[in-house]
Amino acid sequence: MGDLGYEYIGGINVGIELAPVALGQAAFNSFGVRAKLGYGGKWFAAGATLSSGYPAFFPELGLAFRVGRLDTAYVALRFAWLVSPAVRLPMDGGLEARVPVSKRVALRLDCYAGYASTYPYYVYSSAGIGYMLRGKGLTNTTILNVGAGPVFFGKLGGAGLVGVEHRL
Repeated sequence: MGDLGYEYIGGINVGIELAPVALGQAAFNSFGVRAKLGYGGKWFAAGATLSSGYPAFFPELGLAFRVGRLDTAYVALRFAWLVSPAVRLPMDGGLEARVPVSKRVALRLDCYAGYASTYPYYVYSSAGIGYMLRGKGLTNTTILNVGAGPVFFGKLGGAGLVGVEHRL
Protein backbone atom coordinates (compact mmCIF):
# COMPACT_ATOMS: atom_id res chain seq x y z
CA MET A 1 0.00 0.00 0.00
CA GLY A 2 1.14 3.56 -0.50
CA ASP A 3 0.05 7.15 -0.49
CA LEU A 4 1.03 10.47 -1.97
CA GLY A 5 -0.30 13.80 -0.74
CA TYR A 6 0.16 17.57 -0.97
CA GLU A 7 -1.32 19.96 1.57
CA TYR A 8 -1.28 23.73 2.08
CA ILE A 9 -1.87 24.93 5.65
CA GLY A 10 -2.06 28.66 6.41
CA GLY A 11 -5.50 29.70 7.61
CA ILE A 12 -6.99 28.02 4.57
CA ASN A 13 -6.35 24.28 4.31
CA VAL A 14 -6.24 22.81 0.80
CA GLY A 15 -5.03 19.31 0.08
CA ILE A 16 -5.07 16.49 -2.42
CA GLU A 17 -4.21 12.90 -1.64
CA LEU A 18 -3.90 9.67 -3.60
CA ALA A 19 -4.39 7.03 -0.92
CA PRO A 20 -4.45 4.21 -0.36
CA VAL A 21 -2.84 2.73 -3.43
CA ALA A 22 -3.02 -1.00 -2.87
CA LEU A 23 -1.45 -3.49 -5.23
CA GLY A 24 -1.56 -7.25 -4.90
CA GLN A 25 -3.97 -9.85 -6.19
CA ALA A 26 -6.35 -8.51 -8.86
CA ALA A 27 -9.29 -8.47 -6.42
CA PHE A 28 -7.25 -6.41 -3.93
CA ASN A 29 -6.06 -3.59 -6.21
CA SER A 30 -7.53 -0.21 -5.25
CA PHE A 31 -6.89 3.50 -4.97
CA GLY A 32 -8.67 6.56 -3.66
CA VAL A 33 -8.39 10.23 -4.61
CA ARG A 34 -9.37 12.78 -1.95
CA ALA A 35 -9.49 16.59 -2.13
CA LYS A 36 -9.84 18.70 1.03
CA LEU A 37 -10.84 22.32 1.64
CA GLY A 38 -11.32 24.03 5.00
CA TYR A 39 -9.56 25.80 7.85
CA GLY A 40 -6.06 24.71 8.82
CA GLY A 41 -4.15 26.31 11.66
CA LYS A 42 -1.19 25.19 13.73
CA TRP A 43 -3.29 23.51 16.48
CA PHE A 44 -6.55 22.60 14.74
CA ALA A 45 -7.95 21.86 11.28
CA ALA A 46 -11.46 21.15 10.00
CA GLY A 47 -12.65 20.76 6.46
CA ALA A 48 -14.80 19.05 3.89
CA THR A 49 -13.55 16.32 1.56
CA LEU A 50 -14.59 15.14 -1.88
CA SER A 51 -13.33 11.72 -2.90
CA SER A 52 -13.73 8.77 -5.23
CA GLY A 53 -11.64 5.82 -6.30
CA TYR A 54 -11.38 2.30 -7.62
CA PRO A 55 -13.04 -0.25 -7.42
CA ALA A 56 -15.99 1.93 -6.29
CA PHE A 57 -16.11 5.03 -8.50
CA PHE A 58 -18.99 6.57 -6.53
CA PRO A 59 -18.40 10.15 -5.31
CA GLU A 60 -18.12 10.66 -1.54
CA LEU A 61 -18.45 13.80 0.61
CA GLY A 62 -16.86 13.87 4.02
CA LEU A 63 -15.49 15.71 7.02
CA ALA A 64 -11.91 15.82 8.27
CA PHE A 65 -10.55 17.08 11.61
CA ARG A 66 -7.12 17.40 13.19
CA VAL A 67 -6.25 18.27 16.80
CA GLY A 68 -2.62 19.00 17.66
CA ARG A 69 0.32 20.57 15.88
CA LEU A 70 1.72 18.94 12.77
CA ASP A 71 5.26 19.52 14.09
CA THR A 72 4.44 17.79 17.43
CA ALA A 73 1.83 15.17 18.40
CA TYR A 74 -1.54 15.18 16.63
CA VAL A 75 -4.60 13.06 15.89
CA ALA A 76 -6.61 13.33 12.66
CA LEU A 77 -10.04 11.84 12.01
CA ARG A 78 -12.09 11.69 8.81
CA PHE A 79 -15.44 10.27 7.64
CA ALA A 80 -17.07 10.14 4.19
CA TRP A 81 -20.57 9.37 2.95
CA LEU A 82 -21.66 8.22 -0.50
CA VAL A 83 -23.34 10.99 -2.52
CA SER A 84 -25.05 8.73 -5.04
CA PRO A 85 -26.50 6.36 -4.06
CA ALA A 86 -26.95 8.25 -0.76
CA VAL A 87 -26.41 6.30 2.47
CA ARG A 88 -26.93 7.21 6.14
CA LEU A 89 -23.81 5.64 7.61
CA PRO A 90 -20.29 6.71 6.59
CA MET A 91 -18.86 4.55 3.82
CA ASP A 92 -15.29 5.35 4.79
CA GLY A 93 -13.51 6.45 7.97
CA GLY A 94 -9.99 6.82 9.23
CA LEU A 95 -7.87 7.70 12.23
CA GLU A 96 -4.27 8.87 12.08
CA ALA A 97 -2.00 9.54 15.09
CA ARG A 98 1.56 10.87 15.18
CA VAL A 99 3.89 11.16 18.19
CA PRO A 100 7.43 12.52 17.73
CA VAL A 101 10.30 10.56 19.25
CA SER A 102 13.14 12.78 17.99
CA LYS A 103 13.67 15.93 15.94
CA ARG A 104 13.09 14.14 12.62
CA VAL A 105 11.32 10.86 13.54
CA ALA A 106 7.71 10.29 14.64
CA LEU A 107 5.82 7.11 15.48
CA ARG A 108 2.68 6.77 13.37
CA LEU A 109 -0.49 4.74 13.68
CA ASP A 110 -3.15 4.61 10.97
CA CYS A 111 -6.44 2.72 10.99
CA TYR A 112 -9.06 2.93 8.23
CA ALA A 113 -12.29 1.06 7.63
CA GLY A 114 -15.26 1.15 5.33
CA TYR A 115 -17.19 -0.83 2.80
CA ALA A 116 -16.88 -0.99 -0.95
CA SER A 117 -18.91 -2.51 -3.74
CA THR A 118 -16.63 -5.55 -4.02
CA TYR A 119 -16.70 -6.69 -0.36
CA PRO A 120 -19.01 -6.06 2.57
CA TYR A 121 -16.26 -4.14 4.39
CA TYR A 122 -12.52 -3.57 4.60
CA VAL A 123 -10.12 -2.68 7.38
CA TYR A 124 -6.48 -1.76 7.06
CA SER A 125 -4.07 -0.41 9.60
CA SER A 126 -0.38 0.20 9.98
CA ALA A 127 2.15 1.13 12.59
CA GLY A 128 5.47 2.63 11.60
CA ILE A 129 7.54 5.76 11.45
CA GLY A 130 7.58 9.06 9.60
CA TYR A 131 11.00 10.55 8.82
CA MET A 132 11.27 14.25 7.95
CA LEU A 133 13.40 14.48 4.83
CA ARG A 134 13.09 18.28 4.73
CA GLY A 135 11.55 20.98 6.93
CA LYS A 136 10.47 21.22 10.57
CA GLY A 137 6.98 19.73 10.40
CA LEU A 138 4.83 22.64 9.24
CA THR A 139 5.20 24.32 5.82
CA ASN A 140 7.90 23.26 3.33
CA THR A 141 8.15 19.84 4.94
CA THR A 142 8.56 16.50 3.16
CA ILE A 143 8.01 13.31 5.16
CA LEU A 144 8.74 9.70 4.19
CA ASN A 145 6.28 7.34 5.93
CA VAL A 146 6.86 3.59 6.26
CA GLY A 147 4.94 0.97 8.18
CA ALA A 148 3.29 -2.43 8.20
CA GLY A 149 0.10 -3.93 9.55
CA PRO A 150 -2.91 -6.20 9.11
CA VAL A 151 -5.41 -5.85 6.27
CA PHE A 152 -8.86 -7.35 5.78
CA PHE A 153 -10.16 -7.02 2.24
CA GLY A 154 -12.18 -10.16 1.64
CA LYS A 155 -9.63 -12.16 3.59
CA LEU A 156 -7.07 -11.43 6.29
CA GLY A 157 -3.56 -10.52 5.20
CA GLY A 158 -0.73 -8.17 5.83
CA ALA A 159 0.59 -5.12 4.04
CA GLY A 160 3.52 -2.77 3.94
CA LEU A 161 3.03 0.98 3.63
CA VAL A 162 5.29 3.49 1.89
CA GLY A 163 4.20 7.08 1.48
CA VAL A 164 5.50 10.57 0.80
CA GLU A 165 3.81 13.64 2.25
CA HIS A 166 4.68 17.22 1.31
CA ARG A 167 3.25 20.22 3.15
CA LEU A 168 3.32 23.47 1.16
